[in-house]
Amino acid sequence: MRVNKKGALELSINAIVIIVLALTLLGLGLTFIRNQMGDIGKTSTMVNDQIRDQILEDLRTSDKRLSFPTPEIKTSSKATELISIGVKNLLDTPLTFKIIVQDLNFKEDGTAFNCGTGTDHLYSPKTTPGDECAAFYWDTSNQKLSNGQSSVYGIKLFAPKNFNTYLYKIVIIDPTISDPAKAEYASKTFFVQVT
Repeated sequence: MRVNKKGALELSINAIVIIVLALTLLGLGLTFIRNQMGDIGKTSTMVNDQIRDQILEDLRTSDKRLSFPTPEIKTSSKATELISIGVKNLLDTPLTFKIIVQDLNFKEDGTAFNCGTGTDHLYSPKTTPGDECAAFYWDTSNQKLSNGQSSVYGIKLFAPKNFNTYLYKIVIIDPTISDPAKAEYASKTFFVQVT
């Protein structure tokens, strides 16, 4: 009887030691991961600040109305990306404008996917990703810039699920002009490559 109790006691002590060690290692692992995630968040903020500064510098040193840092965005299926664009008012008067995203993708038969809304293939802001098409989310209210002023605006991209290359267009329009041909202030096409 005495040998069995001693063996059971040793087994219990070993189990407790193993549990304490496992909990300690788990705590250390979670702390390490939390610190790494915090560093990633800081790095992401620094990158966003650098992109913002780069866009503003590009607008300041050029006669561009619209600055877009890259013609191609590489992303993974159903990923979320933040696109930053810069707009500069080169007019002699204050500029009121809206940001529009247009779908320029076509099927093999030449018909448009029309993932946007209506026949002009313009997107409406969406907070959830689509399946076959990308989705975009941005501020659709009227923006204002005084003459010579520039600012950076964000557009959230929800990538489509299919691996392919897609073409979109950012258009800056003046909503106070009723003629669509004259309302466009600036535009820029860009590719989204889903890998």
